[in-house]
Amino acid sequence: MAKDYFKFKQFTVYQEKAGLRVCTDSCILGAWASPRSFSDILDIGSGTGLLSLMLAQRTDCSITAIELDDSSYKQAQRNIECSPWASQICLLHTSLQDFMRASKGSVYDFVICNPPFFGNHLTAKNAQKKMALHNENLSMPDLLEAVQHLLRVSGVFLVMYPAYEASCFAALAAEYGLFCWQRLQVYHSPQHSKVFRTIQVFQKEAAKEIQEDVLFIKDQDGVYHPDFEHLLRAYYIIF
Repeated sequence: MAKDYFKFKQFTVYQEKAGLRVCTDSCILGAWASPRSFSDILDIGSGTGLLSLMLAQRTDCSITAIELDDSSYKQAQRNIECSPWASQICLLHTSLQDFMRASKGSVYDFVICNPPFFGNHLTAKNAQKKMALHNENLSMPDLLEAVQHLLRVSGVFLVMYPAYEASCFAALAAEYGLFCWQRLQVYHSPQHSKVFRTIQVFQKEAAKEIQEDVLFIKDQDGVYHPDFEHLLRAYYIIF
């Protein structure tokens, strides 16, 4: 990966000013998301704009992206303007809480979020990176309250956490009337017993059974797993 940008097949993500740079788990989230035939998407905490750009490549949906951090907002603005989908993505410089209060009844078919993961971990020294990594600015209750408010009754909410945080989030989500329908457990390889990331799909109606899926990033020989290659083929230049 280049230091200041990550080049995909159809767009480039510049990231020299961003709190967090392009990472494998974010790419998995964007590639695995299935916006289907929805008409509007909300990207909460857009960062560099990566998820919005990945979704815009695969759908004609109108995409609204919100980002609180000033440097990340400016970075995402550049990335969106330089992409083929500048007219499709509306980027707003705001917090989720302020966005929700100003929404005036607006709802979305598809909501996606790669939220700050960590609460009781060592705090990042860099203030910008701290905002991206730690959940002081976007707690689980704040996120769930907003999604409950902004998600259409028939809509879908997609979110990614480490395994422990994901289980906590799913339990809390039910209290807000959001129920897990599908779960992807991401592992570094078949040799790793610990789940790297968990992506969950929520809806406002309770599921009879949760669909469980598994993805390995690399195989037992240390090369990219065929399932990972298939998932990212539309984006990664190396495939």
